[in-house]
Amino acid sequence: MKSNQILMAGALALSMILSGCSATSTSEDVKDAKATETAKKADSKKSTKEDAKTSTKDKKESPKTETNKNTAKAVETKETSNSENKKVEVQTQNSQQHTHNWVAQTQTIHHDAVYETKYVVDQPAYDELPDWKDVDGYICDNCHQEMFTLEEAQMHVQVSAAMGSGKCKSYHAGIVRIPPGAQNLIHHDEVGHNEQVLVQDAWDETVNNGYKCSICGAMK
Repeated sequence: MKSNQILMAGALALSMILSGCSATSTSEDVKDAKATETAKKADSKKSTKEDAKTSTKDKKESPKTETNKNTAKAVETKETSNSENKKVEVQTQNSQQHTHNWVAQTQTIHHDAVYETKYVVDQPAYDELPDWKDVDGYICDNCHQEMFTLEEAQMHVQVSAAMGSGKCKSYHAGIVRIPPGAQNLIHHDEVGHNEQVLVQDAWDETVNNGYKCSICGAMK
């Protein structure tokens, strides 16, 4: 009987011990979970603060960077301007320090030959004495004088009768010859032609367009 009570008491004690250990383990697990969740929240807040800080820093540095770029451009422009001014000053000093060597700046202009139309006489006008000419006329039966018209033949007979000889009483028609002196001169007009006549030969003209210094390039 006592043995059974002892066994029951031991079993009860062991059950209580196991229950206490289980409760303790559960409490510790809860504590560990809470600690882990707290740590995650802390890390999240820390990360958010760091991101906000980084963004703020970038915003602050961005205008500063643009300002630095503008400053660098301004410095570069100023240096370029100073460099150009120095070049101008050097050129001015060089031009003032040397004696100009003026070289004529010439240009060659070609002129073509000049022609004009002229009338060229091949043969001058002239009058020609005609040759003897045979024509119809009248011939005196007595003296054989040749007459060119009927009026001349009738007059010849009348003159012969008036002079007292009376031998030239008749005439007949026939071929008579007109001497050159009894004819009009034959006129010949001038003969010529138009042609292109050279008035001026082709030539080259040299024109002076000013002077240039061979040292500094100045013009005058």
